[in-house]
Amino acid sequence: MKFERKGKSVLLILTYLLVSVLHGKAQSNMVFYPTENQINSPSLNPAFLTSQSKFTFSIFPMSGMNVGYNNQNVIKDMLFKILKGNQTNDDFKDVFNSMVKLNLFYQRMENNIVNIGYNSGVGSFDFRVRENMQLMTDLKGDFSEMVTNTSLQTFSPEKQQTFPAIALYYREYSIGYAKEVIKKKFTIGIRAKLYFGKSGMLSDVSGVEVANGANNIDLSTSGQVKISTPLKIVTDDGVLSAVELADGFTVGNFLMNSDNTGVGFDVGFNYELTPDLAFSASLTDVGSIKWSSNLNNMNFVGSGTISIDPVDASRVDDF
Repeated sequence: MKFERKGKSVLLILTYLLVSVLHGKAQSNMVFYPTENQINSPSLNPAFLTSQSKFTFSIFPMSGMNVGYNNQNVIKDMLFKILKGNQTNDDFKDVFNSMVKLNLFYQRMENNIVNIGYNSGVGSFDFRVRENMQLMTDLKGDFSEMVTNTSLQTFSPEKQQTFPAIALYYREYSIGYAKEVIKKKFTIGIRAKLYFGKSGMLSDVSGVEVANGANNIDLSTSGQVKISTPLKIVTDDGVLSAVELADGFTVGNFLMNSDNTGVGFDVGFNYELTPDLAFSASLTDVGSIKWSSNLNNMNFVGSGTISIDPVDASRVDDF
């Protein structure tokens, strides 16, 4: 009976978390940290700092790295072409077509440079320097499907599709603190962060389909992509033709750039419901970066018309 009660509690918690994720208007990313003794668990919940050793010290490349990605080859090829200085508009079209084939596009890397931890009678402390890179996009929808495959008969008139995308590369300096408020029962933790942005991109582009007569569909896009990165945008009569590295670019200047600053924090707790069951939760990377260097804004304003075959009424009746 005791086991059944625990099982029902765990099932209820998992059901709540699943419903929350499904109703969220964001890209899902699920990470499990089942025990506080896991080596990277303090990165996911600062309350778990209390489980670290009396004194800890680690430095790159032995300090750990977290990597997650999909569709890696597309981005890798594009980056190599940018570094070579021959990224063209057709290359961007190829990247877009490849990304549309996926529901979501995700890249993430967290690389610890140095980590120092210390446990004392007043609490657990931690100092960390980390490099962070992340790219998240969602290009799946009726409009993008119609652009890449004009043979589709699906049509969503006046329905706007947004193309949310964010790319960030920044260095993080942070100090964490955790304290066992109720002995062997309740622990809280917080981490204060200072950000230095190296590169950033934010998309606010959208597209819409509009009926034009019986057999034509007008496609139009609008919006802006805001960029802060040492790249030179090359245009031809206002149309993007290539992207190259900025003049005077060096890897050292890029990595040590301190013009784009920001602050953030993590907060979390861990509550021991029973000796065998605990409940923990955390919020991470709550904050922002103010981008002020290498600013470029690209306006996406375009239109086009495609023709489709008339839909057979008998097929509609059969359906």
